[in-house]
Amino acid sequence: MKKNILICANTLEYGGIEKSLVTLLNNINYNKYNIDLVLEKKQGDLIKDINKNVNILEVKVSTNKIKILRKIINYTRKLLFNIKHNNYDASVCYATYSYSANKLARISSNNKILFIHSDYTLLYNDKELKNFYDTRYINEFNKIVFVSNEMKNNLIKIYPNIKNKSYVINNLIDYENILKLSKENVDIKFNKDNINLLFVGRLDETSKNIMLQLELINKLKNKYKNIRLYIIGDGIDKDKYINYIKENKLEKFIKLLGYIKNPYPYIKECNYIILTSFYEGFPVIFNEALVLKKCVLSTLKLSDDIINIGDNFGILISNKIDTLTREIEEIIKNKKENIININIEQINKKRIKKIEELLDKE
Repeated sequence: MKKNILICANTLEYGGIEKSLVTLLNNINYNKYNIDLVLEKKQGDLIKDINKNVNILEVKVSTNKIKILRKIINYTRKLLFNIKHNNYDASVCYATYSYSANKLARISSNNKILFIHSDYTLLYNDKELKNFYDTRYINEFNKIVFVSNEMKNNLIKIYPNIKNKSYVINNLIDYENILKLSKENVDIKFNKDNINLLFVGRLDETSKNIMLQLELINKLKNKYKNIRLYIIGDGIDKDKYINYIKENKLEKFIKLLGYIKNPYPYIKECNYIILTSFYEGFPVIFNEALVLKKCVLSTLKLSDDIINIGDNFGILISNKIDTLTREIEEIIKNKKENIININIEQINKKRIKKIEELLDKE
């Protein structure tokens, strides 16, 4: 008989976690599993990309301004869902931050699995971190899945009791779709004589530290008149970046391209992917760069079961502007790259097998 699996998430708006969820759902063996995907909001561009075998449900989260009333409404909605849907063999919380996804996953089966995609140990102090995970009842989950070794090791220092139920399984890579979409035409053509850096992600300074990239270009613009930084994405700090670009007359050197649903042709055209984040789990853009054979420049040393940023793939860079400037000059001068060739199809098969083992074993 097929096993019944519940996966809980927030929405399917375009984002790294959401893209990885869609890829997972499109690689699950539907001869073995019935999948219910429950969302806080049944919306997002990625819904249409999900395998038709997935049953998409919605449990809305109340935003009522009266706290006690809001809690009662949300509790009732979760309870009614659990009464109607109570025969799951495994339940997965795929959105670590979501209280709703967390609660539904914990009450819907005996085999409760938590996926963690960001290294919150780099964001919070120990007290804040304990509060974050205690309020998400991390100890009630049977299995915890991380996308990098660093995330797992860092959290085990705070919660040593989770060591024996922790696993590292990075996201599946939708390589066929990436290669296909990378062939589409783009509105702009990168000048091959330029040094083209590309950032893809949310415009949020608190996590992405994009201002460091703008300062870097400002430092290098006079010496390297052919350096260019292209930024794909949208977010709360967009205006801050626009103002910095204007104030420092960087319009020629930095292009804010906004949200682009298909970034792959741009990744294919650039020289380097650059990421200067304060914290990450294991960015989806790194897997995409791997497919399109682009070197990544990263302030974070990250590794999984295959990839080690700064070792067998990518180049580590500093988050201090003066050191970073010297490093980028050396990379430009020596045309440094660090790219590996791997069998992505085999990696995906290995990872989906690991995930299915977690779904099957209580």
